[in-house]
Parts: sequence; C-alpha cells; structure tokens
Amino acid sequence: MRKLIGISCVLLGVLCILGAIGFMAYNRWEDKNAEKIAQDILEDVQSMIAESLPEQTLPDETTPPPDDIEDIPAEMATVKVSGYDCIGIISVPVLNCRFAGE
Repeated sequence: MRKLIGISCVLLGVLCILGAIGFMAYNRWEDKNAEKIAQDILEDVQSMIAESLPEQTLPDETTPPPDDIEDIPAEMATVKVSGYDCIGIISVPVLNCRFAGE
C-alpha cells in the first residue's frame, strides 16, 4: 500500500511537470502567433490611415485646449482592419514597440 502511494505521487509529479512544459510551449507559440498578427494589422493600419484620413497637423503650444467638453468630437475616426475598428497607433519608444490601437 505504501509503495502504491509513492508510485502514484511520482506519476502525479511527472504529469504535473509534463503539463507545465506543455503550457509553456503553448504560451510561447501563442506569443509568436500574436506578434505576427499584430505586425500584420499594424502594417495595414498604417497604410489605411495614411490613405483614408486627411492630413492632420499636431497642435502646437500656441493652440489653446478646448474650453468645453462639447468642443471635443463625439466620435473618433476609425479604420476597419481584419474586423477590428482601429483609431490609431500607439508607440512606446522606451520599449521600442508599436501597437495598433482599437
């Protein structure tokens, strides 16, 4: 009986280790797949934003902010890419990465 409990614990430990290795492999695969999809969407968003939105200038320091909440547009311009409504591109220079915002 004692030997059976020991063997069961060893088998359970081996199964847990194999499960952890499987989860780790799946997470790495999912990470690579998500990165590839994000890069594809980012390229599409960049090209579609450049084509569909009018040339906009960034506000400079002399441009006053809106006085009232009513001066802010109610809806943002969006671009539909692969079924997602994207509103722009987020860039994080410290991390050296860019994302398409939805």
